[in-house]
Order: sequence, then structure tokens, then C-alpha cells
Amino acid sequence: MHTIIKLQDNGDSQKEYYLLWSIKEGKPITNGMSEEELEKHCKEKYGAHSMVAFSRKLERAKKLGCSSYHERIEDLMNLNCAGFDGEYLTKEEIIDEYCR
Repeated sequence: MHTIIKLQDNGDSQKEYYLLWSIKEGKPITNGMSEEELEKHCKEKYGAHSMVAFSRKLERAKKLGCSSYHERIEDLMNLNCAGFDGEYLTKEEIIDEYCR
């Protein structure tokens, strides 16, 4: 399972989005979802046996913004290539592109 990240929309909605992030590619591999949608997605994609690891990853992402033990959310945001042709996107642009 990929890294889970949590992004907070600082706009009008103040909504929290969860995405699966590829550290290798430096970008999201899913669109933003609610916690419940992410759990359903991961259970369908990776199977019920993966849900123990999912729960640990989700708790870490909720607390720190990123489930990785080796990367920080700030590092992922600063080094991303989530835009068209691998361009850097700001956090707000990632939310616009992948979550809204």
C-alpha cells in the first residue's frame, strides 16, 4: 500500500482530504477522499487482510499529515511533481487538481 497523506482545505469548506501518494512518482495516485471513502477504496483494492496496516497508516497520517516513517508531509509537498508533465504544484494547487 502507498503512503497516505492528509490535506486540509483552508478555503471555505475546511474539508480534510486523504490521498494515496506515490513517493517514487512524487504525486498522488488517487483523488482526494474522505476517511471513509479511503478505507473503502483500500479494502477493495488491497483486500481485507491489509486493513491492520491501513489502520496504523491512517492514524499516523491523521496525526502527522503523512503515513510514511521516512518522509514528512512538508518534504512530499516541497518535492512533488504532481502537475502536468511533472511540474511542481503548491498544496493549494494539489487540492484544486486532485480534490475539488
